[in-house]
Amino acid sequence: MSVKSGKGANPIWQNKGHIKALSEYLEDCGYGKFINYHSIIVFSERCELKEMEKASDDVYITKRDGLEACINKIIKTNKPCITKDIRDKIIEALTQLSRPGDEIKQQHVADVKEVSNGKCPLCQSGFTEKKNSHNGVVFLSCKSFPNCKYSKSINQN
Repeated sequence: MSVKSGKGANPIWQNKGHIKALSEYLEDCGYGKFINYHSIIVFSERCELKEMEKASDDVYITKRDGLEACINKIIKTNKPCITKDIRDKIIEALTQLSRPGDEIKQQHVADVKEVSNGKCPLCQSGFTEKKNSHNGVVFLSCKSFPNCKYSKSINQN
């Protein structure tokens, strides 16, 4: 399967950067040698997947409703490479990163706004910070909503 990246960065290369950062962090924690990484890029059901070359066969592209099947395929075609004890230690190390303090969150929001110059890349309006009422995730939304539906997640790491 392949995908057209549209405007912005190529999601395959973005995810490659995420995996590199994750592998470096886990290597520093002493767990990197135990892990086989798989790149899974997940799109919403609203996206239309189009043609684009994948860098390798270990890249999986799916929509949210196909994520479980994608993970099951990876599990079925790969031998387990870590014990439950190592898995639990990795989860603990990553969980510490997933709960940043308010200062780190605020700095990240400032960084996101600075990178985009505080303007929507589609219509040049400003952003407003919103919170998803279902899961509490904070994101930036274009102030021109509903005319412009651009939004950007705020990674809280």
